[in-house]
Amino acid sequence: MEAYFLIIRDWSRLIIEQRFHENFFHIAAESLCEALKQVFLTKEYVHNPRIVQYIHSFERFSKFTLAMMNEIIRPYLFLRDFDFLDIYAYEISTIDFGRITWIDDKMKRLLKTLGINKEHPVGRRCYELFHNRTVPCPECPVLKHKSEAMLTTLGNEKGLNYYKIRLLPQTKIFELSRALLVIQDVTKESKVMFDMLERLLQLAEYRDDDTKNHVHRIGKLSGMLARLAGCDEQFVSHIEIAAKFHDIGKVGIPDYILNKPGKLTKEEWESMKTHVLIGHQILANLDLPVIQMAANIARTHHEWWNGGGYPNGLKGEEIPLEGRIVAIVDVFDALLSKRVYKDAFPPEKVKEILLDGRGKQFDPKLIDLFLAMWDDFLAARESFQ
Repeated sequence: MEAYFLIIRDWSRLIIEQRFHENFFHIAAESLCEALKQVFLTKEYVHNPRIVQYIHSFERFSKFTLAMMNEIIRPYLFLRDFDFLDIYAYEISTIDFGRITWIDDKMKRLLKTLGINKEHPVGRRCYELFHNRTVPCPECPVLKHKSEAMLTTLGNEKGLNYYKIRLLPQTKIFELSRALLVIQDVTKESKVMFDMLERLLQLAEYRDDDTKNHVHRIGKLSGMLARLAGCDEQFVSHIEIAAKFHDIGKVGIPDYILNKPGKLTKEEWESMKTHVLIGHQILANLDLPVIQMAANIARTHHEWWNGGGYPNGLKGEEIPLEGRIVAIVDVFDALLSKRVYKDAFPPEKVKEILLDGRGKQFDPKLIDLFLAMWDDFLAARESFQ
């Protein structure tokens, strides 16, 4: 059992450090279960109750393993997927107390800003690195407090900055008894943003199939096209995040419509079209620039260049640039993807459809840029799977 939990720890680490995608382990487990069924659930063995029991037990065991890994990696994936918050994170061991075991890229940049860049921080003690102490800080929130959210400080030459800390302990049985400290500027904007995103994460569970992978690709591909179009790096950075929310309004569409394998009726299609307004309503009241861009994208990524789209029949440059960009990459990725109501289209067919939409559905200048770099976008999409 000890070896088993050590393996779970090590596999989880591979995902946390982005050396493997979490889907790799799901695919591997499903493939193993299917292979065992193909080999042993045959005429020769199917009447042997012990063999059948072993097969079903292995299937349950693999699902248990994946569930445990998911519990371990969930807070890390949250930080990775929502990197646009001004959140900095590091992880310390609570067994070998204070030893830093992991930091994210934003924490690296923060340490550099504070002038702490002479030595790699992983392996050092948090109280040594941040406070020049030789023993743990007497008011350490990890040692002293059990509440979900606390305040602490981090000082520099400009004085003290106040931060909110969230303590997310991992279960000791995995020998991952660590505390993940998420520190965040305590400002009104950040607090509202953080709370809103937690709600969006809960709502996202109800969206249609393949959304998680689809939105990740849409963000990356939108950034590529924005850079091709000559947008500045801030715009590129924002659209990579904002585009992920383009279909968030689908949380308000019934499952029987989202996952219907056949053609939608007229009434069902009218209901489906409301997802752009629902998404805009969810996002529009947040003042942060990246979320305002997300609200614009949610509302306009189904508008057409010739005015034939929805919900407002906008035409040409009345459609904001971010909406025109996402309109192209959304159709590109959707056509290449297998969905419950269709098979994946071959790349050449997708290219024909996009070219046919030039000046009709799509901004002609943007579609020309996109098609000029067609092979690059195909390769990038494959790498983001």
